[in-house]
Amino acid sequence: MLHSQITVQFAYIFFYVAGRTSSMTNPSQKEDYLMATTWIKPIHTNKGWSKPQSIAATVDYVIDPAKTQNGKDVTGYGCTPENATEEFMFSKDEYAIITGREQGDSDILVYHVRQAFRPGEVTPEMANQLGHELAMELTKGENGFIVATHTDRNHVHNHIIINSTRLDCMGKYRNPLRSSKQLRKISDAICERNGLSIVEDPGHGSGPYSKYKEGKTPTLRQKLESLIEEILQTRTPKDFDHFLEILDAVNCKIKKRGKTISLLLDGHERAVRFKSLSEEYSEANLRERIAQLQPQTVIQSLSIQDRITAINIRMKEIESLQKHVNAYRKTEAIVKAYHKSGRNKNFFSQNAAAIKVYQSAKAHFDNIGLKFLPSIKDLQDEYSALRTEKQHVQQEMSLMQAKQTDVDRS
Repeated sequence: MLHSQITVQFAYIFFYVAGRTSSMTNPSQKEDYLMATTWIKPIHTNKGWSKPQSIAATVDYVIDPAKTQNGKDVTGYGCTPENATEEFMFSKDEYAIITGREQGDSDILVYHVRQAFRPGEVTPEMANQLGHELAMELTKGENGFIVATHTDRNHVHNHIIINSTRLDCMGKYRNPLRSSKQLRKISDAICERNGLSIVEDPGHGSGPYSKYKEGKTPTLRQKLESLIEEILQTRTPKDFDHFLEILDAVNCKIKKRGKTISLLLDGHERAVRFKSLSEEYSEANLRERIAQLQPQTVIQSLSIQDRITAINIRMKEIESLQKHVNAYRKTEAIVKAYHKSGRNKNFFSQNAAAIKVYQSAKAHFDNIGLKFLPSIKDLQDEYSALRTEKQHVQQEMSLMQAKQTDVDRS
């Protein structure tokens, strides 16, 4: 299960971010000091590993039977914990098919959240329930996740794995700036609602999230990341170039030298290269986020180019819809039998692949607001008509371009 690698991987990100308390006065207080704490870490593809291997390494660590009372303290939302790697990867494949967007090794596969409690305050069952509440508030129920409650230490603690791809496979969970602060507030509120104590002095953590602690003057890079986040939350850039134009208009000068882009914030003398920002704000990730901000509806325009764009969009929609309709109809009988069995676990394990395909198709229909399934023949006929129309529009464009060329020559 690659436990040794995982232990090393997690060691450097223990940043305790749950409230404020008095500092330790003697070593015996150490365990109390570490309780009711949280951290969050994005998991990427490990060097030399595949995406499934990287997800499996994290999942295997958190659902380890030796840590979870033989799996008794492991629950899932939108996924089956023992099949989580396969289900998470399936959603990512669907995301790539539906949106046409796919990243390489820089893609965030899952988020790993840790939530610990003071010794003796919670039972494993209660801790798992609190972890579920925390994950639901973080994701708003839009992403699948696992909650694994570990009881192998003298304090009960949760490990939560959140799939970065949403359940509808149309977008991703975005880990916002100051996410550790948000995580801490949510966890503290849940603990207080349940009469539990919280740690009041997070101490001096290390790792990528420690830079966002309260009471510290933000660095130049943090100011830039805050500005970028504000733009993405309040504006809708058409593309990355338009995004740079917005930055430039809000007192952040853009400097380009070859392929290198630097940002010079008003009132500062030193420019910061884009690639030196945290990975959440890398050019590749920003391009993806900006693409996700674009409206999904077809632009209503009479221009020839927009007509071609509208046709292409509809043709892609039909291709995706046809694939999901076929999948839905092929697996519908199996899912009905599964429901008739009372959602029998053995039935599910034997037919898991088909059930997941059905669920993915159903999620797609729900997302686009489809009330009645079209026939494959109707979809094929519409696709054929659109292809013919596209050819006619392209011919019209060619004629117009030829006429413009003649005018330019005269």
